[in-house]
Amino acid sequence: MKTLLIATNILFLSIIIYQSCAPTKAVVNAATCPPCKSYAGVPFPGLTTTTARMISVNYKTINQPLLALNHGTVPDANSIWFSLESLKGFIWNIENAACQNGCNSNQLKLGVRIYYARYPDDVSMNSNPDLQVLPHNSSANVVANSFAEHHTIFMVPTFQDAGNPNTQWDFDPWHWSAGTSATNGCIMPTSMAQWFVDTIAPFGSSRSLMLSQTANYLPPAAQNAVGNHGDMIPPGNGSVTGPGY
Repeated sequence: MKTLLIATNILFLSIIIYQSCAPTKAVVNAATCPPCKSYAGVPFPGLTTTTARMISVNYKTINQPLLALNHGTVPDANSIWFSLESLKGFIWNIENAACQNGCNSNQLKLGVRIYYARYPDDVSMNSNPDLQVLPHNSSANVVANSFAEHHTIFMVPTFQDAGNPNTQWDFDPWHWSAGTSATNGCIMPTSMAQWFVDTIAPFGSSRSLMLSQTANYLPPAAQNAVGNHGDMIPPGNGSVTGPGY
């Protein structure tokens, strides 16, 4: 009996020592979303610089002159610049909202739609809180250093229709769903088309992920904010010049 007791104690001591030396596994909280996956093994074909330059020149020589402002004296933009952190933050907000609502990329087939857009005149920009931080003038005169009346883009998250793979619905991750019903644990987002059925301002004055200012034009206290207005070239703000195409 004594021999068995000694052997048992030695076994328990060995297990304790092993566990104290073994690497500790992180405890995964069910509410914690996983980090972005690695794409190291995913092929990315890219585009040749020759082709990229050719289609860029096509736009600048054919389309851009037709969009010139102020009787052709002020060129419209031919590129929009985003910081990498803004793009990563934008994508993170989409994926994190999906995770928080029990969904994953396979269920929603998430994507991003890029809309062409046009800023209003200077007077309208001056009276719009969303646009006041961007370069504009206090008068209605169109000048080269203003974003007024220039074209731009904005990005909208999308998810795939459950019954039609050819339909991608716009949605807002910050205003996920009008309901609480779940399919396989995933609360499906409400599409912007559905939000807009009743009103053109479904979220009131509440901010939307789609329409935030880029950090370049935010007050110093908010310089770490993530946004997706982007910086237009031309005119550019002096710190992001240098496009090669």
